[in-house]
Amino acid sequence: MRSPSVRAMGAETTSPARAVDGRQAALALSSVTDASRTLLSVRQRTCGSPVWRLDTGTVGVGQAAWCPDRARARVERRVARVTERELESQLERARRVKLPPWIVFAPHEDAFAASADEARRLEMVAMMRRLIDAGIGLVLTTRGDIHDSEALLSLARRRPEALSVRIGIFATDSQLEAKWERGLAPYGRRLALGRALKELGVRVEVELGPIVPFANDDARQLRDAIRAVSRAGLDVVAPRWIEDAPGLDKQIEAEVSPSTARLVTGWFRQPGSNAGVPNRRILPLQVRRSRLEHLSDAASQSRVRLVTCACVEQGSCVACLEGRDLLAPQLDLFERQA
Repeated sequence: MRSPSVRAMGAETTSPARAVDGRQAALALSSVTDASRTLLSVRQRTCGSPVWRLDTGTVGVGQAAWCPDRARARVERRVARVTERELESQLERARRVKLPPWIVFAPHEDAFAASADEARRLEMVAMMRRLIDAGIGLVLTTRGDIHDSEALLSLARRRPEALSVRIGIFATDSQLEAKWERGLAPYGRRLALGRALKELGVRVEVELGPIVPFANDDARQLRDAIRAVSRAGLDVVAPRWIEDAPGLDKQIEAEVSPSTARLVTGWFRQPGSNAGVPNRRILPLQVRRSRLEHLSDAASQSRVRLVTCACVEQGSCVACLEGRDLLAPQLDLFERQA
């Protein structure tokens, strides 16, 4: 079995200097932004340097039954959407803070999903353009449909070096897609978007998952997904694992089935599922390992690189996605020591 590439050397721990950098950046940002409506945030990661995020909304990913953001928004009965004016105001207040070269954009909203509102999609692209024009690269995860992504492709034609995109797929089985990802495009159209972005010069990865035990996780299903990625001309895959959230069990019960909801809830009650965050649980590491072996074997056969990072072993559901100039030195370090 070929081991997956480990970003920032997954066996390493965060250095004290990097941890201090992350805390200092967070303190500096909090001193100039409105705590009641903070769009920009910075967090220290287990795998290395601080990660900056710009939260645009909390609507989640289409109508995906697995989506923790959708479940959380239902429980809290609150859906947030940031406007261009709010973004401009936040950037103005944060001018005294040295913003990073890359920001994770819209981690809790997918405006390029097939069921997303077209007006919102265009507003999001306008915000992306504003940030890129300010010299900030954007890291984006989407399950977008190539048929609905002309605005994103137009931005990519203009500034491909300022985008780093991860394309998400759940499975290659249409029945599974229909159960778990209502309102989203078939996986083939998502991979087509990834290929189009890559051909324009954008750095592209594929997010496979979230992997759900006894749903989309057997060896054949994972192999078929990896092969589909390879056939699409894409060559980097990051596994994502299902994570719990308030109301997720009810969401899966209503949109997939009661038995599946009970099964998923059972995995979250196993030892090792506590992610160290209140009301949040993940698949225990021992449950992930066998699935990771299947993925590694399939990736080796298809000449696809499988990536993970230390964050995944410390409670994250997916490897961190980086801007290209931040990622390259870390991969070089791994390859030299491998």
